[in-house]
Amino acid sequence: MYKYSGFLYLYSVAGVNRVLQTIALTESKVYHMEADKLNKGHIIYVDGSALKTVDTTSGSITLIAGKATNHGFKESSNIQKALFHHITGFVQAKMSDRCTAVLVVDAGNNCIRYILRNKNNTVGTLAGRCGTVGGFTDNAYMRYAMFDRPQNIIIDRLNPKRFIVTDRDNHALRSITLNGKFSRGSVATLVKSDELLYEPQGIIQDRRSGDFIVSIAHAIVRVWQSHSKSHYLTVLAGSNGGYGWKIDKTFEKSSFNYPGDIMPLNKGGVSPMLIAGNNLHLMKEDRVVTLCDGDGKSKRFMYSSECNITNPTSLLAL
Repeated sequence: MYKYSGFLYLYSVAGVNRVLQTIALTESKVYHMEADKLNKGHIIYVDGSALKTVDTTSGSITLIAGKATNHGFKESSNIQKALFHHITGFVQAKMSDRCTAVLVVDAGNNCIRYILRNKNNTVGTLAGRCGTVGGFTDNAYMRYAMFDRPQNIIIDRLNPKRFIVTDRDNHALRSITLNGKFSRGSVATLVKSDELLYEPQGIIQDRRSGDFIVSIAHAIVRVWQSHSKSHYLTVLAGSNGGYGWKIDKTFEKSSFNYPGDIMPLNKGGVSPMLIAGNNLHLMKEDRVVTLCDGDGKSKRFMYSSECNITNPTSLLAL
């Protein structure tokens, strides 16, 4: 499933590969989406500066928090009155059978927020100094730390109380480690490099090794969970120095232009994986291939008449 240009496409990749359903959303750019952990058959997605859910059966849409086109900074016990400024990612952390916390990357406010979805719905600040200019500061008290246009967040599989953030304009991977629920915790830097980790955005975690697979400006890289200060990542595909789209190439010869979401197709590891960006691509074995290039000619993945993707931004396996 992918989202682009105001539409959510649901498709089958087993047997005949074709679109099953199209759901119209909005013209806002969706940077991330996940299956709703509270409501089966629903998807949570970003709509500008708001979070919404869509029922994949009926197509009905419900607002969770924020306002799509009205950005700012406001926290409220009424989550629909809270304001965000350009949401780029989120992750759900299930607190109980009746409560899920959504940790929201509020890129425009340079901080990480939380939404508690229970009978006492609330919005609060988890980490960073919301509403301030971007900066770079680690801190034992997470709300005193500083981020600069953070993009995405995941839960560390090796430590469920630790969250990993791609901090784009700091060219870094940052960690938020909780000591308690949401009142105490610290922010630290895992890796920072203006050259090797330039503008990180998408992130997933290798289920086997615990390493992080990250999309940066012109490449896909692996950041090792255990590393030294001088040797901490390898380039999987693309180049830190080159840009553009050179796909249907070996890893070394391929290149990217700001790839976004990454989605593994193998539950046991990270390869093969889908990559969203200017087009939809598959990274497998020793090559990166184009699944659908937006001109209606690709037949690798879907019928050519349905291959009209424009700048896909988010991927999700249901």
